[in-house]
Amino acid sequence: MFGNLIGVLLGPQHALTKAYRDMWTLLQTNVCDDIHSIIEYKGGIIKPVHLLCSVQLTFYTWFTHKHSRLTPPDPKMKIILYQLLMQVYLTPKLPPALYKLAIPNKTPASSNSSASLPGTVTTGSLTSGSTNSGSSHTLSDASTVSGLTSPTLPPPSRGSVIINLQPNAAFQTLLPANIKIKELIGNTAPPQLDASGEMCLSFLTRNTCWSNCKRAAQHRTDLYANEIKRLKHYITQHK
Repeated sequence: MFGNLIGVLLGPQHALTKAYRDMWTLLQTNVCDDIHSIIEYKGGIIKPVHLLCSVQLTFYTWFTHKHSRLTPPDPKMKIILYQLLMQVYLTPKLPPALYKLAIPNKTPASSNSSASLPGTVTTGSLTSGSTNSGSSHTLSDASTVSGLTSPTLPPPSRGSVIINLQPNAAFQTLLPANIKIKELIGNTAPPQLDASGEMCLSFLTRNTCWSNCKRAAQHRTDLYANEIKRLKHYITQHK
């Protein structure tokens, strides 16, 4: 129904309509059973509402760019499903504008709630009931954003979550999931980009990072042949 609605509102050839249709087509294959198993295996940590929120934030990012007269990123919603399958999916975060819409009578606990840059998925973890303090509680004002409740902000030191919207599948197999990037790097320096600056291994191999990353300026995926060679050599030598 949602796909039909956006098709009517935006037109069948709109980038968002096509992206949603591609994701839905992929979901109708045997991937659906795999994703269901992953959500079940995670014991409720990842919920169907998180997938809906990821779609919503893709729309939010696209229209935020348009509103700012910027070129919107390619809305590849299939990536949401691929991240689940690769076990690298992170529960989505609410940017301040949507936080206020979801919980109008609440204010974020951190001062790190300034407007996010277009194209980033930012601030706050999504839970249907807080369990961090050991006691559950519910909010009296239900969220108006995809049924989400009780969003909280991430640690200020890390900033906002940045999602790699154009992951390179070849990079995902370079670094096994059981190896931590900090342990891999140790006291060494990550490989260099041709232009200058160190590559961000988290952004390239895990598809996520933080806005306060000291290598945030190097969050790019269009690596040249020599850069790809250095990346592969570095990981092979250190893992």
